[in-house]
Amino acid sequence: MAVQSSKVSNKKVRDLTSVELKNLFEELTSLIRNISTGIGHDPCIILDDENNPADVSPITPSDVPLDHIRKYSLYTDAIDEFINYSVLHTSSSRNSELEKQIESLEHDLNEQKKAKDLVIAKSNKLRGFANLLMQETDGVLNPGKHSIAKLLHASDAKILSIKGKDYLEIVDEKIAIDIGNSNIPKISSLLFNVAKDMERGLITIENSHSKLLEQMDKIQKQKNKKPLSEIKILTNKEWYEKYRWFLTTDDVLTIGGRDSSSNSVLVRRHLTENDYVFHAEVNGSPFFILKNANNKTSADLSQSIIETAQATVSFSRSWKDNLSSADAYWVYPTQVKKGAPTGQYLPKGAFIIEGKRNFVKNLEIKLAIGLSFIEDRPLFIVGPFSAILKRSIYLRNMMPSGFDVVKASKKIKSDFVDYTIKNEYPERLINHLKHLSIDEIVRILPVGQFKLLPIEKGELKYDFNNFLSK
Repeated sequence: MAVQSSKVSNKKVRDLTSVELKNLFEELTSLIRNISTGIGHDPCIILDDENNPADVSPITPSDVPLDHIRKYSLYTDAIDEFINYSVLHTSSSRNSELEKQIESLEHDLNEQKKAKDLVIAKSNKLRGFANLLMQETDGVLNPGKHSIAKLLHASDAKILSIKGKDYLEIVDEKIAIDIGNSNIPKISSLLFNVAKDMERGLITIENSHSKLLEQMDKIQKQKNKKPLSEIKILTNKEWYEKYRWFLTTDDVLTIGGRDSSSNSVLVRRHLTENDYVFHAEVNGSPFFILKNANNKTSADLSQSIIETAQATVSFSRSWKDNLSSADAYWVYPTQVKKGAPTGQYLPKGAFIIEGKRNFVKNLEIKLAIGLSFIEDRPLFIVGPFSAILKRSIYLRNMMPSGFDVVKASKKIKSDFVDYTIKNEYPERLINHLKHLSIDEIVRILPVGQFKLLPIEKGELKYDFNNFLSK
């Protein structure tokens, strides 16, 4: 990209002139600086000639026409959109392939059923013939005898002589017998043994049948499974859900960065003159913004300030380091400088803070996760206990140390499902929680380990009528 912008022709480094080297160096330096600060290099999806997503890029390529570019504030959003498109437009071909596999398995199952039915029919006919044969009073198999001839005809059986050997042909089976020593009990016993051998073969067919059914069940589940990314498309999320967020007990929106990229976007695009900016006094801290705080007095916002400060330290490196407390501070937007002083470099997501810092000391590293609703859409929210208590139907406290984030997320989901069932919440809510992806919980938790405290009832009095009617 730097080569394209510098307009240096395609040649080997040793063939570059000093002017071309200087231009290339300046363009490369500018590119690195702009990418690190997020200036002029928005993540994007590259569109094909039919205006469909063809590729995704963390920066906007200079060699692609602007009408083939769809820009995004976060690279993760561009990736989500691209994956969603890919999933939706490959699901039909995926299902077609699965349907072919199911058809093949159904054919094999039908063939097995035919084989099983044939074996059972042959076995039953052999047993029936043997039982009728046992009723002959003289005990000798004499094909010339009227009753024997009638029995053979009725059973579609006959006596054959092939190369000097005698056979009883019945149900397409040739069973060797000795007509010269045609003892009926002996021949009946032979027929029963042949029938038993056939029935033993049914075990193999049954085992194979069970395996095919298992295969078909797995494929059917794959076919019926709804891709998670497709479900995300159907959910109209609020803009702030891209970030860490919660509503304070004073009903003020608080949003925080997840990483250096979202820190940068958060401050550069969503910080207004009416907000307060929070940062922890530790390395690896996110920026949090208390929205529209200047519309109220500091006294009115005292609880919101404490809650936002606690969220800031809890989502910082302090959680991963298993600290019990840390300090945070807040400043006005005018104190946040988005560019580095001349000759200095600021990492992506970092900013210069000037002037007085308003400290909030000895904040406990602790968060709560609760089940809340946004316009009848159930979702998990994470933040300080007092804020989450107000807006959850139930919640639990979390502290550093213990389970890793995946195990903690699985346990949170499992325990919340059990609690929902035990307290007789609507079946639809139970099903929603059961089908919730673990990733949806992982992404809202801080980085580190988790000690999970018991579930408590929240203060949110939610009317499920609207939720159930949708």
